Amino acid sequence: MIGEGLTPEVASRFAAALGTYVHGGPVILCRDSRPSGAMLSSAATAGLLSVGCRVIDSGIAPTPTCGVAVRAFAAAGGLQITASHTRHLERAKAVRAGRCRPVGAEGEKVRGLYESGQFRRVAWNNWERGSTTRTLRPHREAVLRLVDVERIRQRHIPVFLDGNGGAGGEAGVDLCVDSAAVTATPANQTASSATSRSRSPPT
Repeated sequence: MIGEGLTPEVASRFAAALGTYVHGGPVILCRDSRPSGAMLSSAATAGLLSVGCRVIDSGIAPTPTCGVAVRAFAAAGGLQITASHTRHLERAKAVRAGRCRPVGAEGEKVRGLYESGQFRRVAWNNWERGSTTRTLRPHREAVLRLVDVERIRQRHIPVFLDGNGGAGGEAGVDLCVDSAAVTATPANQTASSATSRSRSPPT
């Protein structure tokens, strides 16, 4: 529960544990579209910076995008702030470099660091600068490589995308426009606004 078991202190501590585990390497940071995401992302950024990580903030992005971005940007790891129906620590999903999936057994080592509080804090003059990078493009390109784009375009398939206000909405519209060359209308947008998206290059 936000504000009870899951607080900014918890997010910062977990991020510091992950940053310690990856020895202060660069970390991709993504979040979902829930209102608490901005607060938790800011706290996680503080935890990562405090242990010497360079934070590559990707803003709102689907969970799989975080894993793809870890590889695409040669990051040491990734942290996705998203929903969970289990323990509060699992709201933040960690991804290790080269794996594009949750860390699994390695997560126990991160948990151990979280619980012990033995973090590799660095002096102020060793703090890295953060950066903001849109990570949807590498994920979209990876998907497009797996399908026959020309065959899809020839079908002229109309698409209605219900992103439900989630992190995948924007990515879904871009993917539909790129692959099908049709108007992809999400439920929370008008047809005219979705059409205007198709005239602009995706980011």
